[in-house]
Amino acid sequence: FKSSWTIFVASSAEEAVGILRGQPIDVVLADQVMPGMSGTELLAKVRESHPETIRCVVSGYAQSAEILDAMKAGHAHHFFAKPWDAADLKRTLEGAVERAALERERQRLLEELQVAEQRLQQEARHFRALLEAAPDAIVIVDEAGLLTAVNGAFEKLFGYARAEVIGRPMEDLIPKRFEEDQALLRNSVVDDVGRVSREDVVAKRKDGSE
Repeated sequence: FKSSWTIFVASSAEEAVGILRGQPIDVVLADQVMPGMSGTELLAKVRESHPETIRCVVSGYAQSAEILDAMKAGHAHHFFAKPWDAADLKRTLEGAVERAALERERQRLLEELQVAEQRLQQEARHFRALLEAAPDAIVIVDEAGLLTAVNGAFEKLFGYARAEVIGRPMEDLIPKRFEEDQALLRNSVVDDVGRVSREDVVAKRKDGSE
């Protein structure tokens, strides 16, 4: 195994705990009989302090109550009976190392996703602040022409509360005299990202005035 992995050897449970404090360990393989505490007791401590570490125990007593209890409680993932089969041991440990590597990658991707989400939330807050600070009435529509956002200046100028217009088609704000050319008008005032791009748009206030 030495050619494939970095292996740390501990002569006691206390030494093993010290190794775990010093660097990340993918797999712990503990003998049930060891100085200081049993292998299953060590693995219970490892589970508490390093739950991501794969835990294995070796014993000459397959039916030991301590071994069975440790497996049921989840303190140990794998049990190897003495004398163990070298090929089986290697295969199991290789699977454990691979599983640990996949978990690290999952955690890395999750952290990247969380950072990206935080960045998007920060940008959204910044955008909302700019939107509200704008002195002009601003309307944002989606590709279907539905209103997705307005600012405070719009509410003040047109008399609508946000909840009254969000989700409504842009045409609802267009005076009746423009109804025949609504599609043409929409295309002429809305840019590729859904912003109303012209400053000379005539819109209808809540009270019906323009």
